Amino acid sequence: MRITLLTVKDKNPEHRKGENLGLKALEAILVQRGYDVLTYDLNINYLDDIQICKEILQNDSDVIGFSVSFTHQIYETLRLAKMLKQHLYNKHFTLGGQGASFIMKEVLEKNDFFDTGICFEGEFALLELLDALKNKLPFDDISGLCFRKNDQIIFNGYRNPVDDLDVLPFVKHTENSKVLGQKHLTMISSRGCYGQCLFCASGYSANKLHSSKKWRCRSADNLLMEIGELAETFGTMAISFVDDDFLGGTDEGYQRVTQLSKGLIDKKLNIKWSIECKITDVNRDIFSLMKTAGLCNVYIGVESGNEKDLRLFNKQITLAQIDQAVKNLNDLGITFSIGFIMFHPTSTIDRLLENAMFLKKYVCASSKTIMSTLTLYHGSSLIQHYEKRGLVHYKDYSILCDFESPVVEKVLDVTRRLMPLFYSSEEALDKIVFEVQNIMQFEQWDRLSDFMATKKLLSDFEADIFLDICKKANNGINMGNDEYTNQVLCFKHDFEARVNAIMGDITVC
Repeated sequence: MRITLLTVKDKNPEHRKGENLGLKALEAILVQRGYDVLTYDLNINYLDDIQICKEILQNDSDVIGFSVSFTHQIYETLRLAKMLKQHLYNKHFTLGGQGASFIMKEVLEKNDFFDTGICFEGEFALLELLDALKNKLPFDDISGLCFRKNDQIIFNGYRNPVDDLDVLPFVKHTENSKVLGQKHLTMISSRGCYGQCLFCASGYSANKLHSSKKWRCRSADNLLMEIGELAETFGTMAISFVDDDFLGGTDEGYQRVTQLSKGLIDKKLNIKWSIECKITDVNRDIFSLMKTAGLCNVYIGVESGNEKDLRLFNKQITLAQIDQAVKNLNDLGITFSIGFIMFHPTSTIDRLLENAMFLKKYVCASSKTIMSTLTLYHGSSLIQHYEKRGLVHYKDYSILCDFESPVVEKVLDVTRRLMPLFYSSEEALDKIVFEVQNIMQFEQWDRLSDFMATKKLLSDFEADIFLDICKKANNGINMGNDEYTNQVLCFKHDFEARVNAIMGDITVC
């Protein structure tokens, strides 16, 4: 039996680029079980409609599986699936992925070109589905599956996720796996999260649907084995662990990362790596060891620079804890970026001003953090909060929000038109960080102070522009595009000259 797995391109500019590791995990276990698998990740395989249709028709697969990581991808997925089904009407089409799991029954009811849908983790449900198809067995006992029966959509109930992740095979990385053409790969070392953030659907809400552990991790030995294999194939490289929470906030997680770090050091696996974690996991002693083992960058879930929004999102952290985590990272010379939600339906000008001052203080103001707007996903507990205030409405499969304050809405409108002008400058700084960290320890770079001053210059300018927009909007002052655009273009001219000088210095290194 031949299976084609497919995911459409994620066109959201706020999401970091990389391959769909959920799709790769399905590919790995199917190959392990002897299936003939063809995988098309349109985030890294740049094929247009004609090319992808031609390839899939020629491949003559028995099952076509579509993976949706984020709900906004579902529209492109449905368009492509409908088009393919016209030519492959006798093939089995199945759908899966986090972005469709909470609304799977609705999607199948409205789109008859899908035969089945798999909710949440799909490895073993997909294997059971393929076995049923191959042996012409009923689908009634396949946990986690949605399917058609007697003109109705049947859902067999949610399936417990995999507890022992070490039983799963390693995903296969190729040259196309490299992020942005660099020696930079992505990996997943754990699944789940103990956090209770109310805006999140993948952790807090999904954890209510099963009885397995809320956070499950691969062992240090398992990770070291895969990293060793990657090092043999790709040589010196950078690895981004894209887990929701790398440390898990548990003793098990801290012991694992200690074993992993010591193993990387003992085996002299010369990699640079980055992680995502909670603020409360940034322990100075543990992160010092991780830094020695190659950790160079951390993505931390801050989400807000004011206490009211932190409580609204149920982050269960304080500004003081954020300050301590940032201090630890700065003292250790570990660069960081933050998850942030500047705008949400009940934002006020006062909260926006607090957020902007927070971003300026920690040199985190950027087009991404300043324009960041809450996206409500199916399963998020915040939906009910905003529904009670009449701020939520639905369009097809999307959850749309209105702003309680028209002044805040005006600020967002001006911000969205202005901030993209900073993209090229921010990308240049990110490239410098990546290049330097692959050459040496960041704090040993002799141009570090010049770089940090340049980064602060950009962050301060963006934060100050946003603060001015907020204050003028609050005072009812009409803001034209030209006023800010001219300021930005003049600033960028001088700023880019500084950046080019620093980049030239890296080339010399």
